[in-house]
Amino acid sequence: MPYNQVFRRPNVNFTQNKFELLYWKIVSHYIPAYIADSIFIMLGKKTRMLYVYDKIHKASETFTFFITKEWRWTNSNGNMLYNELCQTDKEMFDFNVNNVNWNEYYPAYLSGTKKFILKEDMSDTQLELARQQQMK
Repeated sequence: MPYNQVFRRPNVNFTQNKFELLYWKIVSHYIPAYIADSIFIMLGKKTRMLYVYDKIHKASETFTFFITKEWRWTNSNGNMLYNELCQTDKEMFDFNVNNVNWNEYYPAYLSGTKKFILKEDMSDTQLELARQQQMK
């Protein structure tokens, strides 16, 4: 699901090396942001890319604790509850994740995120998909 107003192709790399992280911030974020903001200044428009990347970096720092730790989750309570349901209730309240069609779920999830969270226009989806393909 492509997003509207994409500045460049999204790319995510994880590293624990602070020097490598700084290198990628400079090469992938700050240099393109300074170039884009310089173009905005020449066109008489408001600069915004450095501001956007500063927000991304602050959010990234916030999530670092959760991203760099190993987390183990179990669903034993959910399984226990599901196994105690009668057959009618199992059909009515099907919360068994094994029955989720993930090929249908993820496109709907991404579409909903784009429409309701990011408040993006859904009519340009094909155009944005073609634009995203050109960025590859």
